[in-house]
Amino acid sequence: MDAACFRLAQEAVTNALRHARQASEVVVRVDGDDDHVRVTVVDDGRGHAAPTASTPGFGLVGMAERAKLLGGTFEAGPRPSGGWTVAATFPRRAATTMTIRVLIADDQGIVRTGLRMILDAQPDIEVVGKAVNGRDALQLARRLRPMCASSTSACPRSTASSSHRRLAGPDVADPLAIVVITTFDLDEYVHGALKAGSRAGSC
Repeated sequence: MDAACFRLAQEAVTNALRHARQASEVVVRVDGDDDHVRVTVVDDGRGHAAPTASTPGFGLVGMAERAKLLGGTFEAGPRPSGGWTVAATFPRRAATTMTIRVLIADDQGIVRTGLRMILDAQPDIEVVGKAVNGRDALQLARRLRPMCASSTSACPRSTASSSHRRLAGPDVADPLAIVVITTFDLDEYVHGALKAGSRAGSC
């Protein structure tokens, strides 16, 4: 639970520093009782570019997904008096019962190894598998039911967007949460992945 609260506060503060116009302060508050912990981050800036937590960007989708996976709630939006509020409530029991299970899919071995090293260092993330192409990613994802991390290039037997549609598209009854990480400086790559069903993308 400590890690979940810290990471959400860290990301919310980073967003405020980057996107809150003319902010003079960012306040982090942690409250709790026997059953829940609530983290609130408030700034006094003059506006953000992201209108709602449902709009991809600024890490809001990732924070909302993390809270949901831990059995909690998440909200973010402008304050009536100005500035922005990010708040999440986590059940204390999630500290011992919830781990984010991740499947890494990439056709480059060095990329798979690097991502696994980064993710393995997080206390609440478990890498459950690695796939080298689209076919393997589909099979492993359907069997292991993780949150998928998909990166960069399209696989030779199934394009990334095709894999995303089959795992997380609008016709999938129980879609997976897919995050796209790419080194390509192409907006259309990320936009295409989001249209195919991915939850978030990062260049």
